[in-house]
Amino acid sequence: MSKGIFTINQKQINTSLFNKIASIYFDDETILTISDEKRLAKIELNPEKKLVPDALSEGFSLSYFQSLVSKSPRKNIKALLVDQKKIRGIGNGYVDEILYNAKISPKSKTGKIPEKEIELLYSEIGKTLRWGIESIKTNSPNTISGEQRDFFKVHNKKIKQTEKWEKIMVEKVASKETYYTFSQKLFE
Repeated sequence: MSKGIFTINQKQINTSLFNKIASIYFDDETILTISDEKRLAKIELNPEKKLVPDALSEGFSLSYFQSLVSKSPRKNIKALLVDQKKIRGIGNGYVDEILYNAKISPKSKTGKIPEKEIELLYSEIGKTLRWGIESIKTNSPNTISGEQRDFFKVHNKKIKQTEKWEKIMVEKVASKETYYTFSQKLFE
């Protein structure tokens, strides 16, 4: 699977990298190179402030999340959560982990999810993202290359069932490869 990669080399750039985007040269002759085989990465110097809040920012409040849900009642929840034009900072794998922790099926229609479950889902977004950050710091403190997902409970190609012995299903939902279990409640 191709993905964006940061690499650090001494004195010369790694020539095996595909689709190099940028290289930053430091005084000690270290070179940081950014490459992206999928060609999705974008580098901006002094970017304009985004109007859409990051999922871990103060701007991402429960009321903001509730308004997103109410404006998209027919959209499935997976599609809403991966939409970077609505909420920044939640990738596909993390959405699967969040929905698993909230016990909500990725196929659920946002307008059918009860308010109490929306509040739980909102809470799980922050908890799951912070858990991911801490897991990476603990398991791979020096990693800057690629995405670390070995600790994921559901969105993990290496496992076929959860710690609770639930079979993990894999299929396309919202045009994304999605990992989930039948124990997650479907609201339709």
